[in-house]
Amino acid sequence: RAFRLREELSEIVQRRLELRARDICTGDQWDKLQQQVLDHVIDPWAAADDMLKGIGAEVSMKFRLEPEVRPVVTSALALSGAVGVFALAFGVLAVGAGANVWQACALSFFTFTGASQMSAMSVIASGGTVGGALGGALLLAGRNGVYGLALSPHFKGSLVKRLLAAHFVIDETTAMMTAQTNPRLQKIAFWTTAIALFSLWNLGTLFGALLGSAIDPHT
Repeated sequence: RAFRLREELSEIVQRRLELRARDICTGDQWDKLQQQVLDHVIDPWAAADDMLKGIGAEVSMKFRLEPEVRPVVTSALALSGAVGVFALAFGVLAVGAGANVWQACALSFFTFTGASQMSAMSVIASGGTVGGALGGALLLAGRNGVYGLALSPHFKGSLVKRLLAAHFVIDETTAMMTAQTNPRLQKIAFWTTAIALFSLWNLGTLFGALLGSAIDPHT
């Protein structure tokens, strides 16, 4: 039965590709290809390749950024790249304060709020207590709770999805999202910034921590 289903699926796909190719390759182009095959100018396989090029072009167009989306994505990536550079400094600072590479990376991954991370490591590095570092970090992170309340109407769905979005609610994602008026562009701005900045922040932390570990503070 599985073999028969695979055969049927293959036939359906082939037939749909043929119909779509003929839809794209119509009129003079279709007639020209037929005549070239009849005149033995090109073989049927080459003619089929020419037809399928139309489908490839059509698919590639779908993956191109729409004009209204392009500036949103570009701005989000540029902002993420600029802010992500500071993760290098955090990685070096965290290791200098006594954390190892994986502790620094875990802090960036699970906390993901640069100002609070920098504050906590600065307190620890200057000889402060863990309580003092945590208090200052939580005070700075409190603004993210306000951002979350403001953005919560834009995020629907399950609790898991909303908790995931909450992890990415920071200054940059909030600014990018609220700068848009179209609901669709708001979502694109938020998630593009969130994913790009989260990735760069964690990579920057890793590289910074490795760099910090390689630096001898006594030389």
